[in-house]
Amino acid sequence: MSWIARDPAGACELGKRALLSQGYQIDDANPTRIHGEKFFQPRSDRGVTLGITLFCLPSSLGAAVYANALEKRFELKSAPSSTAVNVAGIGGISLPWTSDKEALVKVGEETIADAEFYKRLFALIEGLASGTTPPLVNNAMDN
Repeated sequence: MSWIARDPAGACELGKRALLSQGYQIDDANPTRIHGEKFFQPRSDRGVTLGITLFCLPSSLGAAVYANALEKRFELKSAPSSTAVNVAGIGGISLPWTSDKEALVKVGEETIADAEFYKRLFALIEGLASGTTPPLVNNAMDN
């Protein structure tokens, strides 16, 4: 959690800018709840989606910003398929059909619990609030 000396909508705007600066796609349907997602592909058969949700609530100091990050893991899987032929009066037969259809299938997800990850996120937001944002390292908030 971080306190920002702005109203909740202004604090979440800073959070949005922080996520955008790191390459996240933003869903900005609510001015006091920001959700951003970023897709990584560490190997050709694996993918990871990192989603971050920021909640900006009123506080006596301006706004309290809470963050929650969720990592979803995907693997490339072949989709087996078969075909069936029915002939009236004789019956049906089902044959295996080899297919090149592959899709990324979700194999797991977990909430990011790494305190350093959230510390980097809040440092980036606070730097934007104070106007003293340090030089960004590419993917500074990646896990």
